[in-house]
Amino acid sequence: MRNTRAPYELILVDDGSIDNSYLYFRTITSKAIRSRINRGVPFSRNLGLAVADGDLIVFIDNDVVVHPGWLSKLITESQNANVGIIGYIPTDESYKLQYPRSADGLIDVYEIAGACLGVTREAFDRTGFFDKNLRFVNDDTDYCFRTYLNGFRVTLIPELIQHNPHRTVSIDKKNESRPYFWEKWGDTWICKAAFPHLKWDGKKLISI
Repeated sequence: MRNTRAPYELILVDDGSIDNSYLYFRTITSKAIRSRINRGVPFSRNLGLAVADGDLIVFIDNDVVVHPGWLSKLITESQNANVGIIGYIPTDESYKLQYPRSADGLIDVYEIAGACLGVTREAFDRTGFFDKNLRFVNDDTDYCFRTYLNGFRVTLIPELIQHNPHRTVSIDKKNESRPYFWEKWGDTWICKAAFPHLKWDGKKLISI
């Protein structure tokens, strides 16, 4: 919050924690939401989307550290032509800094990480909510694909944002969501363009 200067509405979602997080959330925002049981990332994102009022709805995971001025720049760059989704490059994906840039300086891609992801109001109105079937993995990719196919740009600002992943999702849990994603998208051109070296063989991902 101390690195955020632009006016903003703060929405905090507690996805079934067993500590006092929700009680603390209520002391800093009137839009604190609690799910009594853990239902996964897309369910939590949808709770936030349902009450958001802004023209740009930004998702920040709790393992991201933002830098001063981050939101002001995100808002400004989201106003470039046809942008539907925008974000920074997480430090654990720094190789994306080498991707080619468009005329407006943004990097156009097919999908970005949900750790720091902004969705314009127009894109949300057309794309809708996150797919709650993707509880453990690929919910962000699915949303980006859908937004792109609705005619919007999915973009990155060519700057890093500190990402310190601390969540460990077991292989078993990932495997609950992964087949659903790949059966939904695996044969589509956009999935093949985003992941040209991966293929779903019906049971597992293989490198090609």
